[in-house]
Amino acid sequence: MKRQADLSFNEFIDESFEALHIPVLNGRRKASDILATLDREMYTERRDDWLASQLDASLGSDTVPPSQLVKNRERFERLARLVAKQRVVPFVGAGVSASAGCPAWSDYLKKLASEHGYSMRTLQGYIKRGCFDEAATGLLAHMGEAAFRESFDRSFDRRDPSSSSVLVNLVATTFTGPIITTNYDRLLEQFASPKFGQTFLGRLPGEFQRACREGERVLFKIHGNLYQPESRVLTKQEYDAAYGANGSVDLSKELCRSLRTAFLRETVLFVGSSLASDRTMDLLYQIAQDPADGSAMRHFAIVELPNKATDRGSREKFLNERHIFPIWYQAGEHRFVSDILQHLGRVSRDL
Repeated sequence: MKRQADLSFNEFIDESFEALHIPVLNGRRKASDILATLDREMYTERRDDWLASQLDASLGSDTVPPSQLVKNRERFERLARLVAKQRVVPFVGAGVSASAGCPAWSDYLKKLASEHGYSMRTLQGYIKRGCFDEAATGLLAHMGEAAFRESFDRSFDRRDPSSSSVLVNLVATTFTGPIITTNYDRLLEQFASPKFGQTFLGRLPGEFQRACREGERVLFKIHGNLYQPESRVLTKQEYDAAYGANGSVDLSKELCRSLRTAFLRETVLFVGSSLASDRTMDLLYQIAQDPADGSAMRHFAIVELPNKATDRGSREKFLNERHIFPIWYQAGEHRFVSDILQHLGRVSRDL
């Protein structure tokens, strides 16, 4: 069975010959097959050059500023070496679910407010301040649990595997150990292969620390299951119970302890995460600023590059303060996330 990299390169060769109107044995054999048969060394050399050019394009050779491109290349190489050693734990955000057709969380809350007569002005005020916990609290109280859950099922359930995105599958196949996610949906459980041995939930982290340390194939849904209030982290009350009162971070909380262990022991790659100022980022900042524990911590993220140069500096500073080192892609070009992950899997396998 040919590797996916070979198939993509073969398609490139075959289409190139077709575009030049060069007949190849009356169409009975593909140009790529002939090249691979007659001169395997040249075929391999050309394929490797082509793959290198594709990787460079994914890292922004034509789209991001030169200074950012240099950082992208260096960070990608370091990350690939760590993936090859199975030392990377992906942290999956809402962008991965959005790529499979699920709504963005803020859009979903606005849709609920509109459908159920909740004050849009109040909701937008919460969202603008980044207070999604308070937004959910108000909506849940207004709608009731049953209506909220039914709406979530309709909006986020994806039972047909063909509806899952390339990105969901790439995350699941590139990393065969633990995965952490903030998402409430079941996309990863439904489409991950190999399947997860266990799923740990929010305020009930169980033995996730041990499983993560031993590299087991487990899923940690840090904000729990919407249908298990004892595990769920959705409303302000639930966020306070999980992280600490009134927006604080309390490292004595079980969820915080589990995340702290993962952040200190593993290299985390953030995928599909906005990495905005929230409780998880506050926790990471608190760990990073502790010289006794956080000094050696280093994580990575595949994130959108701000359009304005002034915003880039502040964005990078925010991430670096949390020991997150970004691999940037051009604003709006979310396809590059899948491209980078695909190259990451290929390069790490070859190391």
